[in-house]
Amino acid sequence: MSQSANQSVRQSATETLQTPEKPRVAVQRCAVDATDEAVYQAIRRAVDLIGGVPDAVCRARSIVVKPNYVGVIFKKSDHEVRLSAGGRQAHNTEPAVTEAVVRLIREANPAATIVFGEGMDLPPDAPQRTAADVFRCMKADRLVERYGVTLLDFNAGDDADFVQVPVPGGGAIQKWLWVRREIAEADTFVSVAKLKCHQTAGVTLTTKNLFGLLPRRFYGAGNRGFMHQNAFRLMRTFVDVNTTFRQSLSILDGLVGTTGGMNGEPLEVGCVLAGTNHLATDAVAMTLMGFDPQADFPNAPFFISESHLKLCEAKRLGTLDPAQITQLGEAPKSFGVQFETRPEQGFSTEMAGRIIEAARAQAGEFLRHESDYLREYAGKYIFIVDGRVVAQTDTIAEAATIRPTVQREHGPGIGLLAVPAAQRVERLEAYAGD
Repeated sequence: MSQSANQSVRQSATETLQTPEKPRVAVQRCAVDATDEAVYQAIRRAVDLIGGVPDAVCRARSIVVKPNYVGVIFKKSDHEVRLSAGGRQAHNTEPAVTEAVVRLIREANPAATIVFGEGMDLPPDAPQRTAADVFRCMKADRLVERYGVTLLDFNAGDDADFVQVPVPGGGAIQKWLWVRREIAEADTFVSVAKLKCHQTAGVTLTTKNLFGLLPRRFYGAGNRGFMHQNAFRLMRTFVDVNTTFRQSLSILDGLVGTTGGMNGEPLEVGCVLAGTNHLATDAVAMTLMGFDPQADFPNAPFFISESHLKLCEAKRLGTLDPAQITQLGEAPKSFGVQFETRPEQGFSTEMAGRIIEAARAQAGEFLRHESDYLREYAGKYIFIVDGRVVAQTDTIAEAATIRPTVQREHGPGIGLLAVPAAQRVERLEAYAGD
C-alpha cells in the first residue's frame, strides 16, 4: 500500500473516532501463575467483550504490533532482566501476553504481514548485546515460526529504510516523523503495553508505548534523548506519534504491573485489558491503578509533566471520561491496588514547572530574534538559556549527549535546530500556546 493511501486510512480512522459510539474497554482477571493457554483465553475473552478483533485488523494487509521492552533493552544480559516473585516479567510485556495477541491477530487475519518490533536502545557498555538477543530473551523469536511474523528493530537500517511521515493536522509539536518504511506503510497498529508507572510521564501505558516507533538516529542518541530536553516537547511528541499511527486494538499486560517508575517495583495484579481506543484503555487502566484518569500536572501521577493523555484528548484522539467509555468485564477498582509514581531522582514539581516555562520563554526568544540566530548559528543545534546561546553542536546525537550537562551548568532553557521555519520539524509556535 502506498504512503498516501496509508495516510488516507489514518485520516479515516481519525474521523471514525469522532462518531458518537463509545469506545469499549474490557478487564479480565488472569492469575499471575496462569498457563500460557489460560493467558490466551483471558485475552480472547477480553477481546470478545469489546466486539472481537477489530475490522481494521481483520482487513489489514500489514499490521505493526508494538510491545514494551524498555525493561530489557538496557540490560547487559538476560539474567539482569527482572521478574516478579511469581516468575512473570516485572517491567516488560509478558511473552505469554504478546504471543496471545499475535495468535489472535493471525487467527483473525491469516494473510496479513505482521511486523512485531521495538526500538532497541541497546546498552552502550555491552556492544555484544543485539536486538536478536532481546527478541530471544522475550521469546519473540518463536513468533516467527509459529505465526509467520517479521521481527524488526525500529532503530536498525540504512538511510533508505527510513521515511518521513507528515503528522495529520500539522502536529502538536512535530510537523513530521521519521520511521522505518514498514511502519509508514502499515495499515494499522496494535499496542501491547505494560501496566506501569513512569518517573517522567506519570504512566506508560498503550499510548506512550508507541514512542518506541521513532528511530533514535533522528531523535538523539540512546533513548531519543533530544526529545527529553523538556517535558513540553516530549509529551506533545507522544501526541503526534499517536495522531499519525492509529491503534485499532490496545492491549495491557496487567499480570504484573510496575509501580514507582519504569524500572520500579513489581506489583502482582492478575489482569489483562483490551480496548478499541488507546485513550479509553489507558483511562480504565489508570482507574485500576488507583489514579484519576482525568488528572493533570501537578497532580498524581503527573508530578513533573503535563498529562500526555489529556493532551491527546484535546486533539480528539479519544476520551478519558469514564462516563463516555463502555467498561466491560471486571470492575477496575475491584482489584484493590494502588500504584505510586515517584519522579526521577532530583526532580520536583516546582523544578518541572520552571523547566517548562523556560522552554516556552526561550522558544519565544528564538522566534523574536530568529534572523539573528540564523545568521550566526544556521544549521547548528543550539541551547538557549536566558536569551543567550550557551552551547552548540553539529548533530542531534551530540545535542542529546550534552543536554544534561548544559541544563546542570546553565539552568533550564531550550535546545533546538537553528534553521528557517520552512525547514523546521518542530513547531516552535506551539510553545506560545497556539
